[in-house]
Amino acid sequence: MSHPLYPAVLRAFIDCRKVRVPPEIVGRLSALADDVEMNSDDIQEQRRAADPELDQFMEIYYHMLVRYRQELTRPIEEADEFFRSMEAQIDAFSLLGRTSLIVIRGARPCVASNDVTQQIHQSEVLKVTLATDVVN
Repeated sequence: MSHPLYPAVLRAFIDCRKVRVPPEIVGRLSALADDVEMNSDDIQEQRRAADPELDQFMEIYYHMLVRYRQELTRPIEEADEFFRSMEAQIDAFSLLGRTSLIVIRGARPCVASNDVTQQIHQSEVLKVTLATDVVN
């Protein structure tokens, strides 16, 4: 604990441990890291460049922990982004479903996509308001 980079390394390690844990545990881990940082402020001024190899190791280990945390959180962030996108699409579909419903009557089965366009123009298209819109 006498190395000046120890609080930063500990903070990076605790940040890795905070990934995917309940909020109450995150709070306790943060309090622990804050406590260690407050107790080590005096030590950082005392020791500098006494052991260059240890300094280099601590710096490399710190950067490795920061990178590891990024790798831990990346799949979670990607999953969150995916679920937000899906939620937006579902909301868009549900809004579309609430406002109106298009019913095509008299359409015959078709073979080619040009036939589909032609059948839509030839068939009767009705805009039907859903019961929820009628009540409101």
